[in-house]
Amino acid sequence: MRSEAHYKNIPSTIKPVLKKIGSIFVLIVLSIILNQYFDEKYYLTDAFKQTPFIYKLPVMIGTLLTMMSTYCIGFSLMDCSCIASGLSYNGDDKHDRVKSVNLKGLLTSYRVKDFLGSWNMSVHEWLKYYVYLRLLDSNKRGSGNVFAALVSFLVSAIWHGFYPGFYSFFIGVFVVDYWNKLAQTTAAPLFTWVPTPI
Repeated sequence: MRSEAHYKNIPSTIKPVLKKIGSIFVLIVLSIILNQYFDEKYYLTDAFKQTPFIYKLPVMIGTLLTMMSTYCIGFSLMDCSCIASGLSYNGDDKHDRVKSVNLKGLLTSYRVKDFLGSWNMSVHEWLKYYVYLRLLDSNKRGSGNVFAALVSFLVSAIWHGFYPGFYSFFIGVFVVDYWNKLAQTTAAPLFTWVPTPI
């Protein structure tokens, strides 16, 4: 790394790294606690099949958080290395230039787009600038993005490996993302009286 521009005077990285390690410790404790109560194998039992949906929902959310915490710990460890090296320094006394995960965004986002943008952020940005935006027709920006979005999700699936589960997952996420975009333009105007996060 050349010591120029905003990298010229990088302040000490000890405090930001310790702060990130603190959040990792909280994630580890949360993961240990959640693992005691939520197990994805429960979905295969007859008891889960016979449970009413309203009671399944907290179980599904808890299991999702349990599984996500493992990846968040890994992504946060990657962030620690970028902070410690000084690569993530942005010149404004912040260390967020290179970031893998936005924990707050994952837990508080209410739009699919925001959730996906908070997860594996470096890959998300790369896919956005090098696949999605390049496939958009400059005359149709904002309206003709279905093909570009589908190709971006397929590239992400290929990037993850040659396993049918990845393709099913990423095509499913594309469908949910597309439905979310349709709902924002068609259904959302009917519910302007409802608070935005709901």
